[in-house]
Amino acid sequence: MFFEIVGAKGGCFALHQRVLAYIPIARANAFENDAMFGPEVNAAFPCAAVDIKEAGNCFASGLYTATVFHAMRVAERGLRQLAKRLRVRLPRKIPLEYGNWKEILIAASKKAGGAMSLARGTRRTKELQFYQTAVAEITALKDLYRDDVSHCRNTYKEKQARSALEHTEALMRKLAEKLHE
Repeated sequence: MFFEIVGAKGGCFALHQRVLAYIPIARANAFENDAMFGPEVNAAFPCAAVDIKEAGNCFASGLYTATVFHAMRVAERGLRQLAKRLRVRLPRKIPLEYGNWKEILIAASKKAGGAMSLARGTRRTKELQFYQTAVAEITALKDLYRDDVSHCRNTYKEKQARSALEHTEALMRKLAEKLHE
């Protein structure tokens, strides 16, 4: 804690109490980083930019559970774009923006398998690989992080938060190859 001297009026100074936070050099690159997941991800998913930056700020500040929370919000943006691209329809006419991850992933998995109807060849192989891998990776994030952080079942340490960030970044970079808002 320190005191800052501000403004002089008639020779009088006011003291304002301030608190400084320390960010270790090893995590400093995550702080206030507008393109932490890369410019391709920002260009493809501008709606995720705030949460990407917040995830970085939380990580840099040592707020690891908050890091995971924001990373899962980023992954959710990717999930919903993937579902839109696959033209996913949810049961009971639930709008996509109100569907939960489980419902969306089940429907997306079925749609991803729809690439099997394409003629055998390179295109079919690439489409299947992209969509099925994306669904599998999002499912893994859901099971490893999203459910627990969203339902207050776990708190996270630095190593886990770093892993959540790395996996979310890899997912979003992969999705940015084919998907855009």
